[in-house]
Amino acid sequence: MAARIDLQLVMPRTIRIPEEDEELENFVVSDNCIFQWLEQKLARTS
Repeated sequence: MAARIDLQLVMPRTIRIPEEDEELENFVVSDNCIFQWLEQKLARTS
């Protein structure tokens, strides 16, 4: 059986920097998304 993966966790959150024509990962937003997902998972099992 394959494990389900939440796509919100798989897709990195990025910030576009137009001056440098570059994208950087926004770790704060990514971490918050992971913690919210984990909180939901733990709430379902309790």
